[in-house]
Amino acid sequence: MKPLLGLKVIILNSVSKTQRNRLKTNLEQKGAKVFHIPTIQLVDPQWDEFDRIVQQDLQQFNWLIFTSQNAVIFFFQRVLNLGLSLDHFYRLKIASIGSKTNEILNSYGLDSSLIASSPNSNCLAEEFIEKVKTGKNVWLAQGNLASAVLERKLTANHFSVISTEVYQTLLLDNQKDLCNQLWEQNLDCILFTSPSSFKAIIDMGFKDRLPTTIGSLGPATSAFLKMNRVEFSFEASPSNYDGLTDRLVNFVTANRTS
Repeated sequence: MKPLLGLKVIILNSVSKTQRNRLKTNLEQKGAKVFHIPTIQLVDPQWDEFDRIVQQDLQQFNWLIFTSQNAVIFFFQRVLNLGLSLDHFYRLKIASIGSKTNEILNSYGLDSSLIASSPNSNCLAEEFIEKVKTGKNVWLAQGNLASAVLERKLTANHFSVISTEVYQTLLLDNQKDLCNQLWEQNLDCILFTSPSSFKAIIDMGFKDRLPTTIGSLGPATSAFLKMNRVEFSFEASPSNYDGLTDRLVNFVTANRTS
């Protein structure tokens, strides 16, 4: 049975180095007709600070925190490109924002000592503060658009935090023609996977042309939608592609039977 059979869904996200487009695959397996607009591109940052830390100052840190799957990938690809051994990281304790991030970490032969029970910065901050003794030195690896909540809360609770960009998210500005074509398809649903994906819609002038069903990947995206006075239909739980797919299936099923 394909619960999304015939549903026309547009998704806006990046195709990262690791995830490819698992969301598109998930939805198609459920029967949806999926239109994908890549609205963001993930690229390398300036590596000067990272290179200095990983080559000279790594021993000063007690904890390494990853706030996304992409952070793990860009981090360790850079480490390997520098010709360094992953053995240097076995003595560090690692915290991950969620189980999916830890799965990527596992692929490098490493494991998290702490995994947030809900994949968002607030939850990770609260559980880290609860379980880890204050005064520890923390290296926070994240993207340029990551929330400042985690660093702010840890610093306020007397952790010494160094935050380093390990990838940058760039908005693609050449997708308006593609959007115009897709909007002629009488779309049923749009799924936003990050605040930046919705910002791209604003920048292209499509905010007032959204389908009636709107899905959000998680709290950060939902907060950005609310800030821009957009009412969304559902939020993924858990905040990952599987959770987003499941919530869409539940929403569609409930509305078809009501």
